[in-house]
Amino acid sequence: MIKANINNAFIYGGELESLIDRGRIFRWFPLTGPSYQHSINEIIELLEKYILPICENFEDTKTNIQNILNGNEKSIDLFYYIYFFDGKDSAEQYLNKFINQSNLKKDLKDYIIL
Repeated sequence: MIKANINNAFIYGGELESLIDRGRIFRWFPLTGPSYQHSINEIIELLEKYILPICENFEDTKTNIQNILNGNEKSIDLFYYIYFFDGKDSAEQYLNKFINQSNLKKDLKDYIIL
C-alpha cells in the first residue's frame, strides 16, 4: 500500500459498523497520532463484543440453525444456509416463516403451500 501511495493511516470500519448495527453507515479509525491507541482499543473492544460471538454461533451448526428458526431473523439469505447445512425440511420451515412475516405472503400465496 505504501508503494502504491494509498496508505493514509486510516482503517475503514464500514463493515464492522454494519455488523454491529449501531446506526452508522461507516466509520474511519485513525491509526496515527495521539488517537492511535484509542482506535486500536476501540476496534479490539468492538470485535470482542460483537464479532466473536457471531463466530461462536458457527461452532455448532445444528444449534445455530435452531436459533435461527426460533428467532426473529428476516433474511432470505438464511434460507440457503439452512438448506445447505440442515436440508429441505428446516429450509422449508424457515421459508414459510419468512413468507408469513413478510409482505411477500399475499404475492406468493398462490404459488407456495403454507
